[in-house]
Amino acid sequence: MGSLGLTSFMQEVTRVRALEGEIGRTIQSISGITAARVHIVMPEVGNFRKAEQKPTASVMIRASAAAGRNAATSIRHLVASAVPGLDVGDVTILDSAGQLLASGDEASNSSLNRSLNIVQNVQGEVESNIDKALAPFLGMDNFRSSVTAELNTDSQQIQETTYDPESKVERSIRTTKEASQSQQKQSDNATTVEQNIPQAAPDSGGATGPESQDKSDKKEEQTNYEINSKTTATTRNSYKIDKLSIAVVVNKGRIAQMVGEPADQAKVDAYLAEMQKIVASAAGISTNRGDVVTVTAMDFLENQLLEETGSSVRVMDMLSRNLAGIINSLAFVAVAFLVIWMGVRPMIRSVTGNGAAAIGDTSPESAGLELPDFAPAAGAGAGGALMDGFGSDFGFDSTEDLLSLGDDDGNFNRRVKEGPERKLARMVEINEERAAKILRKWAVDNAA
Repeated sequence: MGSLGLTSFMQEVTRVRALEGEIGRTIQSISGITAARVHIVMPEVGNFRKAEQKPTASVMIRASAAAGRNAATSIRHLVASAVPGLDVGDVTILDSAGQLLASGDEASNSSLNRSLNIVQNVQGEVESNIDKALAPFLGMDNFRSSVTAELNTDSQQIQETTYDPESKVERSIRTTKEASQSQQKQSDNATTVEQNIPQAAPDSGGATGPESQDKSDKKEEQTNYEINSKTTATTRNSYKIDKLSIAVVVNKGRIAQMVGEPADQAKVDAYLAEMQKIVASAAGISTNRGDVVTVTAMDFLENQLLEETGSSVRVMDMLSRNLAGIINSLAFVAVAFLVIWMGVRPMIRSVTGNGAAAIGDTSPESAGLELPDFAPAAGAGAGGALMDGFGSDFGFDSTEDLLSLGDDDGNFNRRVKEGPERKLARMVEINEERAAKILRKWAVDNAA
């Protein structure tokens, strides 16, 4: 239906749904994502709104934990770029299990996702190295490896300041000089009543007491130097491996084949010890960190059971991914079958029924009759041999009676009597198949 019959609200809903569908199909094309649903909320336009609304979006995906975390950031940028005015921080990503993969709180989510991605990458890299080392002589189906890594992914910021004492330069000099002198004299006269009388003059002729003098000079000089310095700020967002724990399980049957019969336990232990050394070298084991490597020989299940299980899982995964397409194809086939069965088939039946009714009066097969199977008799003409017994099969006494059915005046009979070729042409008109069989038999008999 065109836009003439739609309201503005219906047009907006249709546009948003189309945009959500296209973005969802694009997200499904990402490796590891089987299904995706996109919900977009567009801002409402209003003249009386003070605060401007911004669009938001939420995406739900069905994928494994690792694939979902790896693709969360890419999906957020994809959706933000496809919707006008949408910021990356306004896009929320979650999986079908209800786990939040990315939201507006980018700081905490990015830190957590970064740590998980680093741990998974390190474990996957170590497992890949072990597989490359053991696969050439064991085979991929004869061992399984598992790695657990303990990492320190804390961010570090280091700031260092370095001074160069050899590059000093005088900046300022300050000199301070100070001189002081003091003198002290003490009288030796005895204390009497006369000394307290104001009118009495002091006795100047008395003895003097001890006398002391003090003199000092002080000088200070202060020099300020300028020294070159260098400040270095380093931020580290890398990781450090604290410990690695590796477990490798080897098929005991494969070890027995390598050792030979009889399988001596000492030889088996020697092979396992060599494999442990290979695993330790391939994984980069460090004894200072306390890394642990365990290699054990166990009886595996049959490879056929493992392969059948894997193939069934792959088939179910493929069916689940293409379920919508399969349903659409089956629906199309069902509709086509119904159209053919209910429409085309009755039409063909009506056409063939009309044709059969048109020739039903002259076809001997419609009456349950069949031309006789005979060859031309010796010494008889083509027309005479062909006509003998032809009318009796149709309920007539002779062939002449059959050929005289043309009209009441016998005009048809007179035309047929003009020659055997005309009679043969008439029989071909009555039953082509039977006439062809007769002619084929004539040719075979003449060739014989």
